[in-house]
Amino acid sequence: MHEKDEKRMIDFKDIPDKLVKSIDASTLIIIGDKDLVTLAHAIEMHRLITNSQLAIIPGGSGEYLGELTALKPGDTGIDLPVIPIIENFLNKKSKFN
Repeated sequence: MHEKDEKRMIDFKDIPDKLVKSIDASTLIIIGDKDLVTLAHAIEMHRLITNSQLAIIPGGSGEYLGELTALKPGDTGIDLPVIPIIENFLNKKSKFN
């Protein structure tokens, strides 16, 4: 898995702003304040995608997504701060479908 992730990152081609701007679906951008992706990048994505919401969660992605290797002893991952944010986003969007 490590080698596949490494190759994906090395071979990654940036997505042109014009293509990102063309996204018209409701979009929830979630990032940790200590994530690998920079806050500046997430804010730029939010700026480019007209119908987007941005959620900045404390911690790195493994922590706020409940990754097993990031959980502390005794944590179940059930009380993750990101869950209500995702549910709220999905519930608001489902009312209009």
